[in-house]
Amino acid sequence: MMLRKMIGLFAAVLIALGGSGCKLISTAPPTVVPPPEDSPPAAEQSAAEISVTLDIDFSAVYEAANYEKLDPALKNAALPQDGTFGKAAVRSAKEGSTALDVLRGYCDENGIMLDVRHGMAGISDYVRGIGGLSEGDCTRNSGWVYEINGTLPDVGMSDTVMKDGEHLFVRYIVY
Repeated sequence: MMLRKMIGLFAAVLIALGGSGCKLISTAPPTVVPPPEDSPPAAEQSAAEISVTLDIDFSAVYEAANYEKLDPALKNAALPQDGTFGKAAVRSAKEGSTALDVLRGYCDENGIMLDVRHGMAGISDYVRGIGGLSEGDCTRNSGWVYEINGTLPDVGMSDTVMKDGEHLFVRYIVY
């Protein structure tokens, strides 16, 4: 008799909860719905790829007047004599990649040191050095700049989203 009262009380509580807007929790395993047969595999559903041409040029350092001003430690460093770290290198990148993403990917894959100063709130990241050649190594005002299709953007590399077919030109300038 006591068991019958407890079952009745339990049933009353369940009915009250169901009618009060509370949801009862199911212990049944979730139903897994397979993707439609015509959908591409997960690997193909990743972000689209773009193609970007990248040049990294520091040939200005080797001009006679500038070379005299170059930090003496760098004159004996393993800087490529052709004045480039990459010449017309075609890179694949995920759609939405920034100019800095493209540069960082190339440097990582080719063992080139990249010195980036992370900007504070609202300020873009800043490329301080590539391959051991940093801002101020030739003159007080020397450093790295970049162009997209021959145009100097008015924002930093981490704020410039690359588009398919664009040319990213990173150049060390001396002035």
